[in-house]
Parts: sequence; C-alpha cells; structure tokens
Amino acid sequence: MSPEAKGRNWFVIVAVWLPIVVIVTLGVKYFLFPFFDSKLEKETGSESRYSKGQITLAADSFNGYAIFRTDEFINRQKERGIRFVVKDDQANYKARIDSLKNGDIDMAVFTIDSFIKASALIKQFPGSIVMVIDESSGADGFVAYESAITSLQELNYPEAKIVLTLNSPTEFFARVLVSHLSVNISESKWVEAEGSTDVLARFKKSDKNSKQAYGLWEPELSQVLEIPGVKLLIDSSKLKGYIIDVLVVNREFLKDHQDMVHDVVEDYQKTLYSYQQGNGLADLVRSDAKKSGIKLTDKQVERIVGGIVWKNTLENYAHFGLLSGQESKGLENLEDIIANVSKVLVQTGSMSENPTLGKEHNLFFSQVLSGMKDADFHPGRAVNILSDDVGVKLDLDEIQERAKLSALTDEQWEQLVPEVEMRTVPINFGRGRASITIQGQRDLNELAKNLEAWPDYYLLVVGNASTEGDIEANVQLAKKRSESVVEYLISGGMNENRIKAKASAPSGKGAKSRTVEFVLAQKPY
Repeated sequence: MSPEAKGRNWFVIVAVWLPIVVIVTLGVKYFLFPFFDSKLEKETGSESRYSKGQITLAADSFNGYAIFRTDEFINRQKERGIRFVVKDDQANYKARIDSLKNGDIDMAVFTIDSFIKASALIKQFPGSIVMVIDESSGADGFVAYESAITSLQELNYPEAKIVLTLNSPTEFFARVLVSHLSVNISESKWVEAEGSTDVLARFKKSDKNSKQAYGLWEPELSQVLEIPGVKLLIDSSKLKGYIIDVLVVNREFLKDHQDMVHDVVEDYQKTLYSYQQGNGLADLVRSDAKKSGIKLTDKQVERIVGGIVWKNTLENYAHFGLLSGQESKGLENLEDIIANVSKVLVQTGSMSENPTLGKEHNLFFSQVLSGMKDADFHPGRAVNILSDDVGVKLDLDEIQERAKLSALTDEQWEQLVPEVEMRTVPINFGRGRASITIQGQRDLNELAKNLEAWPDYYLLVVGNASTEGDIEANVQLAKKRSESVVEYLISGGMNENRIKAKASAPSGKGAKSRTVEFVLAQKPY
C-alpha cells in the first residue's frame, strides 16, 4: 500500500472515530456521571416534605392579593406537601402572560380586563380562571384639587387632563366611565404615569388650579384624600361587576394537577375565612403593607379594607354559576362579566376586536369549585372556628349584598345632586307622541344593563321640551315621555325607588326636543 493510500485510511479512521469518542466522552461527563451522582445523593438524602412539588404564582403588591402572602396560607400548603412561591413581577402583565404561556409559572393573578388584553396580545388564552379573588369597591379612584375641578362633568372641558397609569385597573376604570357615562376622558386627554406612587408625587407638585384629575389606587388613594383641598371625583365603590381580580392557572398544569389546584383554592378560602373574623382583614392589610415598607394609619387601613371586597366561597359559587339566580342575590355570572368587560375594551378602542366573543365560557373552569360544593366544603372547618360535630349543618358566609336605594320624598328628590349623564343613544319619540318605539326599547334595554353597574346612584329621567308652539303642552308631553320611559324600565326590573320622571324647561326645537336624558344623582353629603 502506498504512503498516500495509508494516509487516506488514517484520515478515514480519525474522521469516523473522533466524533464517536467525543460523543461518548460528553455522554459520560454530562449524563452518566450526573446520573450516578444524583443516584448517590438520593440514596444518602431524605424525602422532601414537598411531596407534591412546587407551585409558583405571579402577582404584585396589591393588598387584595395579601392572602397568598400570609404565613397561614403558605403553611397550609406546606402541610399538603406543596411549596408555594409568590413571584412579584411589578404588575408587568405582558411578562406575566408570557410566563404563564411558557410554563415558567403555574398560576397568576389578573384583573379580568388585563387577562383579556394580555391574552389578546399573544392570540391565545394560556390559562383558565378557577377562582374570583376580590372586587375593587373603592380601591381605585380619581381625584382633583377642588379649586380646579369639582365634578366629573367638568372633565369635559377641552383643557382637562387625566394623569393615570396605563395597563392598570385605573385605566380600565376610566374606560368604563367613557363607555357608560357622558364624560370625555378618552385617551387623547391621558397623561401617562408610572404607577400610583408616581401619580401621587405628581399630584403633590401640581398647580392647584390646573384642570387635571389623577387616577390612583390603594394605598396612595387613601393618602391623597388626607391632603387639604382634595376632591374625590369618583371611586370604584360606585361601580359594580367590572374591576375584578381572578386566579388564573396554566391550562396544562390544571389538566395534570387539578388536585393541587383544588388544594390551593380550598386553603385560600380557609385562610380568607380566618382573616374575616374580628379585625383580621385590617391586621392583614397593615402587615402586608409593612412588608413593602409602607406604614399606614388606622384611617387608611380602614378605607383600604372597605375598598376591597374579598370574595368568599359562596360568592365564588355564585360567580361560577353553581347557585340558582335567587341564591346568587344579584351577583353576576362570570360569563356575563367577561362579556361586559370585553365590550368596554372594544368600545373604547383598547382592542380592535373581541377575542372572547361567544367563547367566554372557555376562559374559566368551574369543576374545582363544583367539586368543593358537592363535597359540602366549609372554610370554617379545621380552623378552630366552627364545630365539626356529626349532624351539624354549617352555613357558608352570606353573599355581601349592596343595600338598595331607599325611597325619597318629593323634597328629597329635589335636593339630589346631579353627577353625570349616562351615555346612551337618544331615545327618540314621534312628533306629539309619548310611546316608545321598538328601537327605543332596544336602546333602553342596553341602558338598563349599564345602569346595573352603578347601583348607588338615583336616576332622573328628564324629558326635553320644545320652545315651539304651546309651551305648557310641550312640557306636559315631555313629562309623559319621561314617565313612559320610567314605566318601561321598572317593568324590566329596575328598583322603582331609584328612578323618577321629570320635564326640563323648554330649551330647543327639532329632534333634540323630542328626546329624554338620563342623569345620575346622589344625596348631598
């Protein structure tokens, strides 16, 4: 064999065997040795107390999520063999939804609007809602210096601005106001801020005569209200069924570990029940704020607790459609809440189209709660509050109902303070007629649906009168039109105590004079 042939043979041998040797070496280094090391560690170690594994929840520092951060809840999980880890992502909803999609986290908390918007960005819903956590009922609001703005209606001035944080519950609150009320606070008037703390700092530095409103949430909202000269224009205590926090679980994790999700929901409700006794919620808010370096006064703690409605077990059954309509006591089904929230997002331009249309039921999973209900779960068991004696029937916490508006005298109706008009398509009447058209009925049905979101306001239905012809007859016709609208709304289920018909002074002519207006009003402070 020639030297050239021998050289070629050696080249072939090296070319064939060298990769094999490299692969074997790497396999030994990175697979075989670690395998034996791992096996040795296992043989000379102990069993983990977290036999079920770890659950990672993404959240932020909002007080409504405090239950998940308590030692009591984490210890309950520990007793079940679950290591529960709360990851603070500073309310970065885009990062939160990406982490949920990629399986980097197992669970996350969202407001319903942020869950819908974030999911729309990635064109899928990687998680499913398994529990309603709380509802904002005063925890979000808009304020201004009274020397500059005294009412929501004044935000319609062209020069008025709104300082708020984008992609926050306060932004969504503003969108609900735009969708339902005749208040011009659309995006062109927004001044972007970086969180409620930033908004508070800007407020303190602002000109007291500048027509600017400021959107904050707790605890900064309570802090700003203690500044002299501050006017609370509106807060979420006036709104119902929109700013709602939910627990969302990665769909793959939910499918494979429904038992662990069940454990989380049960332990959450047990811990919440424990804190709802006595002054527990106040102590919870105070200690949770302290962890973030925030010291709250007793007055601030009281307002924060009053502004968050933590949802108990029975209320979750209602939201997930596990109770009859009568048992639910007016609490909205989650399917309807999702539809209402999506509608606001589309109407106000936050999304170009509704990603949930007709599929709202696919965004939540009721089997965890229905299993608890079938098993007669009670959060008071095993927390040294309730007896567990055989044969004793334990009643769940009641649904927290809003008090219905009381009836007013004629004098009290006259003393009401008009706040703002409802945004609605004009309810037109034929010339000289007071009967409601078919289209008018459709528009009133839509109005009635939106009015359910504002249960703490009285409603004045004001008929407009024309300045042409017999003035007295025109006023009487305007009154009849407003009365026909009131009768229609009451026949549809509206509380008759909160609505009254009246006629305005003649002020125009043409189509405008044949309409009615809807004014939200409340008792003077």
